[in-house]
Amino acid sequence: MTTDILTRDQMMMLFDELSDYLAGVREGARIIADRHQLPPDWLNDAVKVFGVDNDPDARTVYQTDYLTVTVPSPEYLLSMKIRSGRLARDADDVRVLSGILGLRTADEILNAVKPDDRRPPLSERERRLAEEVIRQTVEGES
Repeated sequence: MTTDILTRDQMMMLFDELSDYLAGVREGARIIADRHQLPPDWLNDAVKVFGVDNDPDARTVYQTDYLTVTVPSPEYLLSMKIRSGRLARDADDVRVLSGILGLRTADEILNAVKPDDRRPPLSERERRLAEEVIRQTVEGES
């Protein structure tokens, strides 16, 4: 395995390019939010922690020489939503994803949450909080 070491100038150039890229992504997200009446923070920067490279069922929906758009599977999205710590806010997403996956109870939904390389299994506290919200949003509809 070869490790390339970048000079300070090369790192600064890459940082500048990344900053420009992120500014473009944020501007695109703002335009989409305006067009679809979404909250300004609808695109969550924290999602990068969960990168779709950890999802073996992710699929590419668009690709050019310069851009690849990959979307995670419903199972992976559900795990992200459960682990987000924003279950009250993400309750509708959890309900929709659970329906897509045919999951009807809190136990089924929580058992679908898989640990990955970056996150351990849900703690008992996280599991209890998730169960409460899930029961209210998913099981409460039945």
